[in-house]
Parts: sequence; structure tokens; C-alpha cells
Amino acid sequence: MNILLTLIFAAPVHGATLEAEPGGDLQGYFDTLSAGDEVVLGDGIYRVGTSLTVSEKLGREDAPIVIRAADGATPIFQLITNAEGEYPGRALRIESSTYVEVRGLTVQGDASAATEGQDYGGVLIDSSSNITIADSVIEDMAGSAIYLSGDTNGVVVEHTEISRVYGGSAVYAGCSDVSCLTADLTLYDNLIHDVFSEDSTAVHLNHGTSGAILSDNVVYNITYRGLWLGSTEGGVQNVVEGNAIWNLGDRGLVLQGAALVRNNIIFNTGGSGIVTRDPERGFFEDIVISYNTVVDNDEWAADLEGWDASLGFVLGNNALCNPMSYGVYIAKLVPEGTEAADIETPGTVVNNYVCGLVDGPDEDLGEVVAGGGYADFVNVEIWDFYPVKESLLVDSADPSGELYPPEVDFNGEPREGDKPDVGAYEWDGDGNPGWSIQEDFKDFEIVEETVDAAVESGCCSDSEKSGEAGLLLLPFIGLGAGLRRRRQD
Repeated sequence: MNILLTLIFAAPVHGATLEAEPGGDLQGYFDTLSAGDEVVLGDGIYRVGTSLTVSEKLGREDAPIVIRAADGATPIFQLITNAEGEYPGRALRIESSTYVEVRGLTVQGDASAATEGQDYGGVLIDSSSNITIADSVIEDMAGSAIYLSGDTNGVVVEHTEISRVYGGSAVYAGCSDVSCLTADLTLYDNLIHDVFSEDSTAVHLNHGTSGAILSDNVVYNITYRGLWLGSTEGGVQNVVEGNAIWNLGDRGLVLQGAALVRNNIIFNTGGSGIVTRDPERGFFEDIVISYNTVVDNDEWAADLEGWDASLGFVLGNNALCNPMSYGVYIAKLVPEGTEAADIETPGTVVNNYVCGLVDGPDEDLGEVVAGGGYADFVNVEIWDFYPVKESLLVDSADPSGELYPPEVDFNGEPREGDKPDVGAYEWDGDGNPGWSIQEDFKDFEIVEETVDAAVESGCCSDSEKSGEAGLLLLPFIGLGAGLRRRRQD
């Protein structure tokens, strides 16, 4: 009898299934949730005049709380004004909760998102852990689409489209004063585009965010900056891998703390492609930038400062290509009366194939190598940065372990262990065998399409840095047309 009772109590809990329809008491359902419960949302528009809240609900790993679309349904949380003519601050708030999954939901603002005076957002996750948002859409937001506040950990945002954000970020995590910490955030396979705020980054991870994984996201049409990662405050290194980022008004990727950055493709930026800066918080270290392809930036492909201050900095095996423009800049601390050329480049800088201006790294020491320009790639005009067979990038990478060679490339294809290729791709025969860069989710299946590409403007800028002394100008080989335009299918 005792054994039988033990088996009964150890069995998994099967919670209630609550079927919801537009016009019903959805908040009443949310108030009753417990581990294993599921709210299934029927098709239609759910008008949200007061924030829907999931508060202090404790799911478990083996019995999560699930809020999901019914099979084949498209439930839409539509923000509307209340009796006072005001919008709720958020459509959905998840507070002090654990193991909650939101799947297949669309959250919408309206035309007011583009007007001044509005700041409503999509989903707020506060002081919670193991929260998942997947297969969803968040659009037309006046403020940030997804906002992580308080101490949060284990949040996953997967295969979700975020677009038309007018006054905040697509994803904003943490507190600007480091009064809260974000750990183990995963942003995977998301589509983030048309973020129109003049001073907000598409994805902003405040100081105190650690152990984050940003992988295989597609980010484009951003008025200001792409990804901004702050200091980990001594926490686990963040990872940025396999992302496609383009058409930005300013910088593509800004790093102010420990990060492993590999297999990314960054192009068409109005500022520099990859930037590092020391926030002077005492934790600026362990930044590894390897096997990335960064092309056609108005400023530097890589603009790196602060590497003199600490250890663990690596720049290796990247394709940094700005023909007729700026390749790579690494700041050096140069004592008075000393020539910059006599000062060793800080960090581990090895085997970066560069076309464009170089300031800091030394070609004679193998820190940079003259790349083949646009001739290294299949066709930059239609965003195909896969290397041609004759590319200087093929079989040219340094496979040393301290350069953190990835096991796979941007397409998820295996890297050759002894002779990997420089940049985000591993050549494996003529023609890109994987996902073609396009305004859609990243898909590893082969995509065949006909492209009618329109070229709008050139690639170059005239920064004041062009006149500085001690610059190395690598050959401008294979110069192609500029890329500052959207691809048209």
C-alpha cells in the first residue's frame, strides 16, 4: 500500500484546460492558474483596455503553465483605450512567476504607436524565471515590445516576430542603474525589424545581463543601433552567434562586457559594424570576436577600444570588408614620445582579412591580411556573402583553440577542423547551401529565389579619422556597388 501511495503522489500533475474566447473573462482565468494548467485561446480579437496579468503563478519544469493559441487559431491581444482614454502600460504582464509559456499569441497596438505621448508596450516580464515566449507576433508598439525588469533568469524568446516599434527596443533587459540582474536570457530564431526609435537599440541588454545567448536572429531596418550588450558585472560571458544584422542607422553590435561573438553577418550600417567600449565598471574583459563577416559600413567594420585595460580580448579570422572605407581600428595607449607602430597591439589579434583602412593592427605580424574585397563573395549586391571557390577566405583561418573556432558556420554546416574558412561561412561547394539572407526568419533549408536588386547609394564615408597618422591602407580589391538599400524579391 505504501508503494502504491508513493507512485500516485509522484505521478505528473495534469492541470486544467481552460478554453477562452474573445469577450470572456480572460483575467479571471489567469487568476486561477496553477502548475500544469493550460489556457487555450480561440481565434479572434481580445480587446485589452487593462493590462492582463499573470502574477505569482508557479509552474514547474514538468508542469508549466501554458497560455497558447488553439490549433489553427490567431488570437490577437489588441490594446485599446480605457474609460479615461488611456492605453494600458502593457498588454500582458508576467510578474513573480515561474515556468510560464506563451505560444502563438499576437500582441498589437495601433496607429497611435507612432504618435508622441504614447509609451505602451507588449509584454512585461518582472522578477520571474523560466518564462517562454514563442511563435508569437508583437507589433505596433509605442514602447518596448518585450521588457525584462527585476531579477529575471531563464527567459526564452523564440521564433517571434517583433516589428514597428516606435519608442523603445524590441527587447530591453535589466535596469540602467544595475539595480536588477538578468541571467540566462535566450533570444533564438527571432525576426526583429522596423524599430524606429531615434535613440533605442533593437536589443538592449543592460549592465548586469549575463549568460545571454543571442543566436540565429534576423535584425534589419533599425533607425538607430542593432544589439547593445553591457557589462556582465562578473557574470557568465554572453554569446552572440549566427545572427544576420543589416540596414541600421548607426552601429551594428556594441559590446561593453564579456562576450563570445562568432558566425555573425553584419552589413549596411550607418556607423561601425562591431564596436567595443570600456564602461569603466571593472568587468571589461573576455571579448572574443571571431569568424564574423562584416561588410559595407559607413564607419569601421570593427572599432575596438579599451583592450589595453584587461585580458581575454581576441580578434581572429574575421572578414572585415569596407572597400574604399574603414577596415579595423584598435586603440592603443601610446606614451608620449613613442610611435604607435612601436606599441604592441593589445589582445590576441590574428588573421583578420581586411579591405579598407587599418589603424592599429600590424599586417607584417599577421594580425591583418589584405582581403580580396567584394570579389571574395558570391554577390554582395544581393546580400550573398558566401565565399566563391577562389576566395582568399577559403581554407585561410587559423584554427588555434584560443581563437574559439566554432564547430559549425552561419548555416549550421560543420567547419573543417584543420583548415576552416575566414568569416561566417565555411565553403562547401559552389553556391550557398543554406539560408539566403532575406527579410524573413532564418531557415536552414535551401532557399531558391529570383532577386531584382536595386542599388541606391555608395559605401563610403569621410570620417575625420582618415587623416590620422600611422594608418595602414590595405588594397581596395574587387570594389562593387554600395549596399545601402533594401533587397527586393
